[in-house]
Amino acid sequence: MKSLSIIICCYNNWAYTKYCLTHLSKLSNDYELIIVDNASTDDTEKEIKNFNSSNLVYIRNDKNYMYGAGNNIGYKKSTGNQVMFLNNDIKILDKDLKWVNQLVEFVDKQDLALVGPTCGLVDFNKGFQFVYETEDSNKPVNYMSGWCMTAKREIWDSLIENDQLFDERFSLYFEDTDIGFRCIQNGIKFVIYKLPLTHIGKQTSKNLNISKYYGESRQKFLKKWAIKKLG
Repeated sequence: MKSLSIIICCYNNWAYTKYCLTHLSKLSNDYELIIVDNASTDDTEKEIKNFNSSNLVYIRNDKNYMYGAGNNIGYKKSTGNQVMFLNNDIKILDKDLKWVNQLVEFVDKQDLALVGPTCGLVDFNKGFQFVYETEDSNKPVNYMSGWCMTAKREIWDSLIENDQLFDERFSLYFEDTDIGFRCIQNGIKFVIYKLPLTHIGKQTSKNLNISKYYGESRQKFLKKWAIKKLG
């Protein structure tokens, strides 16, 4: 088994995926880098097949399954004791990658925890509207931002519902919020851990109908969670 599987689900934006590959593929073979390509129409498939890396696993989907379902496909293929879900639109500020080893050691010491650099809060009293995202561990939060989150495999496994880790009803938006609410239900805490990463954000969704997907996912989220109580 690998110590860590890093799953990156992408749709187009090869330049960002290339950036991640260029840096993260330098990790030892104890790490696994899984790229889930949601049927990109740019140069992603052609370029990645020419990318020489022993720890790279490339999965090419036949259509765009969106973020949640794409990550589920990657998760089922992963072999790591720990699994990180990471967006491709990031910048790595510490390129020697020592932070990856440090993260693995940190996560290994956590009990019932989801670990990542940014958490957020949605307001129950305002129809689950987003309030903020934060790196401040003293602020109240009820989800971990999906652009970077890591946990032991047994934690992820405990969150699986109907053979799905990410609820595939949410095609875009609210996937990480739903994961967060299930964490609360299962007594899994959120641990903010500073990483030398910055998230650019909205690079994949900017060419999609964001308002449509947001509205649809929000309604599905309301239907799923409005009558449930969180401890």
